[in-house]
Amino acid sequence: MPRFIVYARRLPYSTGTAPFDTGWTPDFKTDPRAKISRPFQAAPSRWDRRGPDPGGDPKNPTRPLTGRDSHGILISNNNIFTLLLEMLFSEFKRRYRRLPLIPAEQILPPGTSPQALRNQLSQWHRKGWLLRLRRGLYLLSDQDRAVSPSVQYLANQMYPPSYLSLEYALSHYGLIPESAAQVTSVTTRKTKVFGNRWGDFRYRHVARDLFWGFTALPDENGYKVLIAEPEKALLDFIYFNKEGLPREGGRCREMFADSFRFQNTEVLDRRKLAAQAVRFENSRLAAATAEFIKFMGKR
Repeated sequence: MPRFIVYARRLPYSTGTAPFDTGWTPDFKTDPRAKISRPFQAAPSRWDRRGPDPGGDPKNPTRPLTGRDSHGILISNNNIFTLLLEMLFSEFKRRYRRLPLIPAEQILPPGTSPQALRNQLSQWHRKGWLLRLRRGLYLLSDQDRAVSPSVQYLANQMYPPSYLSLEYALSHYGLIPESAAQVTSVTTRKTKVFGNRWGDFRYRHVARDLFWGFTALPDENGYKVLIAEPEKALLDFIYFNKEGLPREGGRCREMFADSFRFQNTEVLDRRKLAAQAVRFENSRLAAATAEFIKFMGKR
């Protein structure tokens, strides 16, 4: 495996090339911040010798600048690179630790290529310094971030535009007894599923003319979270399950009670439910909603 060799006259991630620059380029012969003893004592070993390179020692192009600091610690290619990498991340953390999320496309510094930024973020992710929600969306590690975003907030931000609905919203309102196995949402984008350390996030596609009936509620951090109103959460659920519902009214009501185990239906507004069902312009959904309203009357 080829090693990364650092030369005094030319450094990777020097001023103007790194996505998050420290603002200085170490001079390994004179700069005390580089922590290399003066006068500089080069101590190349046989495995550090390489062929001529225009960025090496001008007096000896075969010699990469390698030495020991005042404590006798070897300043080699690898630990210089690690030092610079940690300095870059320290500045990055200072800037973004108070953000709940870090979207790559919104933090691209001027003059930096998107690919260079993606490479840098991916490298920090591999080191465990960043946590990845999905491609291009990161969080700082638990000990480094000032805010721990809620699962509801993450669901909204991972795949916008979207709002929480279906089983997750029904459970939130107490309309079903079980907690949702997935964080379920509705979106105008294509159907998608993401999995990460916070859980499984499922997004179901609806047409733009059905993307309504949600409200903004604050989460535990005070951030606004979009979630379906109780009636719309139920209608979204019926819409995606209508093909499995019996056409016969009595059996349909039995399924609402026994299979789906709907409860606490008093939180629903019957008139609002009936009016919103009409907006779907779907006969199967309209019939199922009418049976649900009858089911509510027997509770």
